[in-house]
Amino acid sequence: MIDESWQLKELVLSTAEMSESHTAENLSEHMRSVTADWKIDLHSTVIITENAANIVSAIERCDVIAHVRCMAHVLNLATQNGLTKVSLS
Repeated sequence: MIDESWQLKELVLSTAEMSESHTAENLSEHMRSVTADWKIDLHSTVIITENAANIVSAIERCDVIAHVRCMAHVLNLATQNGLTKVSLS
């Protein structure tokens, strides 16, 4: 979030234990619940996440305006993939 003085601020909307399985369905339901508590409209929200399949699928279920995958995670995955192929050669 950027405040009125254009200072970058960080917010934690929720920290909660999820005792149920971390399926896309359960995660998307949790995200909908948290955003409803904060009165955040998911249809006008951009979400940045890592690239786990369950997270990507959960975000797709939430119908957000944009989903941006963490560039550091993308680079890490690409590097690991490249190094694996080099070590197999």
